[in-house]
Amino acid sequence: MANYNFLDFSKSNPNPSAINNTLPIGDKLKVGFIGVEKRVSNQLLPLLAKSNNFEVVGFWEADKIARDKFHNETKVPTFETLHSLAENVNALIVCVSQNKLEEITDQAVKTGLPVLVETPVMSVQAVKLSQQNNQVFGAIEQWPFLPIEQFKLLYKDRFLRTSAYLAVNDCRSFDYHAIAQLRTYVGRDQLPLNVKATHISIEAPFNHKNNSGEVVNTSDSWDISHVQLENAVLVHNFSYMCKTAPFRKMQTLKCITADGTMISGRMNSHGSDYEILEFSHLSHEETVDSVIKVTRKDNTTIEIKDEVTGLTWSNPYKDLCLNDQETALMTVVDGFRNKILGKEATGFYPAREALTDTAIMTGIKTAIASQKSVEFKHQ
Repeated sequence: MANYNFLDFSKSNPNPSAINNTLPIGDKLKVGFIGVEKRVSNQLLPLLAKSNNFEVVGFWEADKIARDKFHNETKVPTFETLHSLAENVNALIVCVSQNKLEEITDQAVKTGLPVLVETPVMSVQAVKLSQQNNQVFGAIEQWPFLPIEQFKLLYKDRFLRTSAYLAVNDCRSFDYHAIAQLRTYVGRDQLPLNVKATHISIEAPFNHKNNSGEVVNTSDSWDISHVQLENAVLVHNFSYMCKTAPFRKMQTLKCITADGTMISGRMNSHGSDYEILEFSHLSHEETVDSVIKVTRKDNTTIEIKDEVTGLTWSNPYKDLCLNDQETALMTVVDGFRNKILGKEATGFYPAREALTDTAIMTGIKTAIASQKSVEFKHQ
């Protein structure tokens, strides 16, 4: 049995590196980007430009070629150092390559400013330091805030009287994003106890094109895992072949309680997440089966309504014409801002929770590699 030393927050030191930033927070939160990965130019920058809640002050990028290229393309002001950027903003958003993410995250948190960081979150030290200093530290984890996921939370709070004890990802979501969704169903306050996982791979009788366009042999490979939490179980089953095999039907996410069920998903990899919508709950000893109507205009989800109970989720960003991922991402950045302002922060995803998601995925991969169960140590 392998042991995984889980997050130890018992020893944290005060922050001696915090900058002296007394910049007031106005109607618009002044933000600065650290890094210029594609996420910034393709998603975050266009989103913030559509919002009245943010002002992009500038960015810092260590690589001069990338820095000059991004500045020339976007006209966003550039800063020579991370600290000079931090002195002129209210908050930092970190989007760097994964091999630099832990190091740069640590540097960003040491400024003492609120920080929103790309996933996967891997820096235990940064989380420790942020907690020691009561610092707002969030993760760009938007998958739990997709429109259908937000509707699920409304449904769960309204109709399910008992806590979820089983959450299942059956080939629908990937890696730590799936773990974030499943943990949101059962309650993210529950700590992981152990993981059992295995891998199976079978040669398929056809070829497919890989990401480089090459025609290669196809292997149907599955990671099958069971995560025991304090009062719930997560089942995480995933196969990359789900992206290449239209015959692999019913890719779903499931939430099970003692008095209800929520299932969403699509029929195959090219489908919509609104193809499978099965919601039911017990009311006065009778089962109530919902009929879910999704109203969409082009790629924007306007409303999700249960025509049986009347429960409705309405998109607060419908006038911005965002797709589901963009809607979720806007929910996260607005949640970050609201957390800083001390308001209700529905979309805020704490970095500590993202670190827990990463730890669970590390436990799954360790269990597969070692062919042994993994126990999480809590100190």
